[in-house]
Amino acid sequence: MGAKTHATPRAVRGRTDTATTPVVIRGAVDRDGTATAASIQLRLGQKLGKYSWRIDRLDVALSSKTPAKGSAEAEITITARMPGMGAVAAVASAADVRSAFQGALRAVERLLRKTIDKRRRKPVVAAQKTSARSR
Repeated sequence: MGAKTHATPRAVRGRTDTATTPVVIRGAVDRDGTATAASIQLRLGQKLGKYSWRIDRLDVALSSKTPAKGSAEAEITITARMPGMGAVAAVASAADVRSAFQGALRAVERLLRKTIDKRRRKPVVAAQKTSARSR
């Protein structure tokens, strides 16, 4: 289920570009064709390209729900899997697929930035605590 992660470890493989990051898109596309797999992958690349060297795999799940009282609602879940940091997932719902996708994309970008920034700061904080103890 989903895309296989790279067989070669990241330390050996080095930086991956957006085109080679595995993306799995599950679910139905919009009826008028606005959310095709190619356009979803293009938008993911444009928005998350700066984090492509950290991301091993992306999963996009599209689902349509029909609420009891009215119009159809789309729900998008974007999951980014990173080695050594686990997974980051964002869910967004809206009246149409495009709006839900844009909301989920903004949310997952924000979560990736926060997760990577925390990871960058963590060794510095640990080093400061160690040096404080040695005094």
